Amino acid sequence: CDIAKVAKVRKERPVVGMNVFTKQVLQFKSTSEAGRNGFNLTNVHRCCKSYGVHRGYVWVFDDIESPQSLLESKVSHILSKTRTG
Repeated sequence: CDIAKVAKVRKERPVVGMNVFTKQVLQFKSTSEAGRNGFNLTNVHRCCKSYGVHRGYVWVFDDIESPQSLLESKVSHILSKTRTG
């Protein structure tokens, strides 16, 4: 068993992002794929775990229950913070 190979094995989780203003949805099979498409994979991962925005998109892991509902909740949360200052 090669310990170096075992240590590098990570479960890739699919991610989905929604543009806060246009509601455009992007789906990637992993944060790494999002990174290859112009997004910072670390920022995408952080946004999946909180209410942050990266490049105008809110992000969630797409392997959870009701990801679309969570995306919409995050967009509403961000927009309410924008309107109230």
